[in-house]
Amino acid sequence: MNTIAIWFEKKDREDRSQEPEVDLHFNFWKLRLKLKKYEEFFCAPQYDNKYGYFLDIGLKVRKIDLVSAILINVPFKINPGDIKDLGKRLHSNGLLINAIFNEDFELKIKAQSKILEVTNIENKESFSIYALDEKNDLEIIENRYKDDGTIIKINTHDITPSNAKKEVYFRIRLETPLIKNFRYIYQPRNSFFQSAFSNTEVVDFRVNEKRNINPSLLEDIEKEGPFTISKIHFLLLRSARDSYVFSHKPVDSCRGLEKNLWGEYIGNGHKNVDNIIAYHWKEKGKGIISFNSLVKMRFDKNNIFTIAIYILIIIALNVTANYLTAYLRNRFKPKAAKFLKVEEVKKISDDYKK
Repeated sequence: MNTIAIWFEKKDREDRSQEPEVDLHFNFWKLRLKLKKYEEFFCAPQYDNKYGYFLDIGLKVRKIDLVSAILINVPFKINPGDIKDLGKRLHSNGLLINAIFNEDFELKIKAQSKILEVTNIENKESFSIYALDEKNDLEIIENRYKDDGTIIKINTHDITPSNAKKEVYFRIRLETPLIKNFRYIYQPRNSFFQSAFSNTEVVDFRVNEKRNINPSLLEDIEKEGPFTISKIHFLLLRSARDSYVFSHKPVDSCRGLEKNLWGEYIGNGHKNVDNIIAYHWKEKGKGIISFNSLVKMRFDKNNIFTIAIYILIIIALNVTANYLTAYLRNRFKPKAAKFLKVEEVKKISDDYKK
């Protein structure tokens, strides 16, 4: 299974008259890690060792009063330390909220509250951004479907219209090396020199792709309640040095990230976000069943270590060529003509006369 699955537990399982809706946001990041100089050199041959991958998941749930828990199944094993709540970071940075939703908002937060009320300045539509308590609101459940997946459970049973708007936004981050499972490096067989200086990265990101979900899990999702998905936003964030090649459909938009605005949001452990481009794809319309994004990127991977190896190879080839040239010249050169001395010529002449 190589897809994310998202569904919910309903407070009243017998009531099918109303169904909650959700907008999904996915930010798939690749950022250069902060490494010391000797680490940069020694990890040079392994390109992936120099970059950190992580996935931000945002869920904007309407009719939250119907939902007891949100469940997210990821196709790999994760630990509690691999999940971080991002709601707190949004509470402290109103400009970041405007950047994420690409709109202008007024913010209102109560003291000692998990809830930030957000109101659109233009159309006055509002929703709440919820800061999760990582110890109490988040659970990790090892699924029982005999695969490598893990279920993340966001408990929402305490959220009611009296303490939050009916539309609530959650945002979490998954940061584990296994996030790289959503992409792979493609190396052409017959391009030895090309692959030494550049590689191709293929991102294959799927959400609710039924054919990739364990049949038993899919059965449970249908019993509990699949969300009605209204929008899906997928952002691929890569260095400006990486080249976009193609994708499952044309990019809807792209833009550069503001270093000062996004640096605090990213957190420590990564180099600054200078020259990061966000490529954006979206799907709209009620009744979205699944989402599949395939993106091909090309990146440079030349470094001091790689260049040194190829210089040595060129020197070795040059030495070998010179040696073979000298050997073949000596092996096949024509024999020199032999000249006779005067005494030898006279002797031959006298012998002939006799």
